[in-house]
Amino acid sequence: MGEFISNEDLLQLECTILIPAALSEQITEKNAARVRCRILAEGANGPTTMAADRILEDNGIFVIPDILANSGGVIVSYFEWVQDVQKYFWKEQDVRDRLHEIITAAFRRTLEF
Repeated sequence: MGEFISNEDLLQLECTILIPAALSEQITEKNAARVRCRILAEGANGPTTMAADRILEDNGIFVIPDILANSGGVIVSYFEWVQDVQKYFWKEQDVRDRLHEIITAAFRRTLEF
C-alpha cells in the first residue's frame, strides 16, 4: 500500500499534468502559487477560482478550462439526442470522429483566446 498524502500536498507535487477532478474551488489564491505543474486540466467543475487563474497564468501554468476538459460526456449526450430525434444511429467511430472534431476545434479556439 502507498503512502498517504494530503490534498494540499498533492496539489503541490511537481508534475507535468495536474487534473483536479473532484471538487470545485480547490485551487485558490491561497495555494495557487505553490502549484508546480506545467499543465492544469480542470476535470472537475470550477476547481480553480478566478484569482487563482491569474496566479497560475503569471506562473506560466497552462490551464485547460473545465468547460473544455470535461465536456466530452455532455457532447456525446447531445449526439445521442440528435440520433434519437433523427431515428438514424451513428457507428461508434462516427461518434468518436465527431467528438474529436468538436473538441479539437474548441481547444484551438481556447489557445487563440
